[in-house]
Amino acid sequence: MVISSVLCVSDTNATGYQLEQQNMLQLSMPEIPEWFHLEVNSMPDMPWAYALFGSFLVGLSGVLPLLIIDVTKSKVEFNKFNTILSFGVGALLGDVFLHSLPEIYSASDSKLGQQNSGLYVLGGLIAFIALEKLFNMFEIDENETLGWLNLLANVTDNFMHGMSVGGSFLVSNSVGIINTFTILIHEIPHEVGDFAILLRAGFNKWTAAFCQLGTAMSVFVGASCAIHFGGANSLEAKTSWIVPFTTGTFLHIGLVTILPKLLKEEEPGEALRQMAALLSGILMTVIVQVYFN
Repeated sequence: MVISSVLCVSDTNATGYQLEQQNMLQLSMPEIPEWFHLEVNSMPDMPWAYALFGSFLVGLSGVLPLLIIDVTKSKVEFNKFNTILSFGVGALLGDVFLHSLPEIYSASDSKLGQQNSGLYVLGGLIAFIALEKLFNMFEIDENETLGWLNLLANVTDNFMHGMSVGGSFLVSNSVGIINTFTILIHEIPHEVGDFAILLRAGFNKWTAAFCQLGTAMSVFVGASCAIHFGGANSLEAKTSWIVPFTTGTFLHIGLVTILPKLLKEEEPGEALRQMAALLSGILMTVIVQVYFN
């Protein structure tokens, strides 16, 4: 629901952004008691205020891992930290393969549109390969490179979350609240992984939290764009490349940058724990998809 509420890929003919939002959200809306819709939709019509508050909640989820991850310098805690990182990679890859890619391709009604989406995914992957090469040319530490790449990917990801929040509040208050809640549920395992990546990159926990809040500013930008251009038919076409491009960047982070480091683990017990954590991250994504999509 998060992606499909943001866009149709650029080969579709929009009949108005607000109408498109409504049609898509209704298709994926879970069964909600009628009293909820009546009660919430009786609230004052203030999409700007609600969208900004929803964006604030989504942005705040970036510092939630402060309550979960305990950082120390001991070897035992380092192994525990790698286990958390494995969970984050599983959640990231699960989100890409079970959520983002299926919705990207299902949003297109033509083979050409699907091919364009695939090109955007490859574009994100190749762009981050080029950026990593550039960082290496300047002899920047590979762990630090991972941190900056992840922050950059989160900027575009949060922008699209903001678009989704803002656009859904244009439909109705109840749709906006449900969509914001769904995004928050999707983001919790993802944010744990992001936080672990920043710690692996050498950030202390407070710097990591500050950077997470910094990338969250793009949530407000996305929500503002969705509200401001809510009646523009061309908005989907202008932003249709962002979701698949961001998906490509996350593929690079998960498969190219993080996973090879975790594969170097030689201690059998720790390797099994990391594998179990990775599968747990994927399972968490499956549960979220089944119950909150």
